[in-house]
Amino acid sequence: MEPAQGGYSVRERGRVIAHVDHIVLRDARFAVQRGGWERTVRERVKRVHAVVRGEIVAADKPMNGSVAVTYCPYRADHFQARETRERIDAARLVWFGVKDGKPVVLAYAEARS
Repeated sequence: MEPAQGGYSVRERGRVIAHVDHIVLRDARFAVQRGGWERTVRERVKRVHAVVRGEIVAADKPMNGSVAVTYCPYRADHFQARETRERIDAARLVWFGVKDGKPVVLAYAEARS
């Protein structure tokens, strides 16, 4: 997500239906499409190939007790906790927002699989 491009893309049935600055998902699953990851690493060109799926819920601001989440295809083929680099595949809640012009993703009550 690049804030200048309109925020996070929200998809439904494969189609982008909105762009938002912040959103919260419940029962979220982090997914990296293997073929897209391989092509990105091989060609060194960024492509959309990593997503977070879940149910949209109402929440305006992040809550305490979160873990910052990051994804970089050149470091790993999965989402990771920013501080520990531990793999994250799922979370009870995931908050997406923008702070100081940069995207922020926070996971709560992680459910690693």
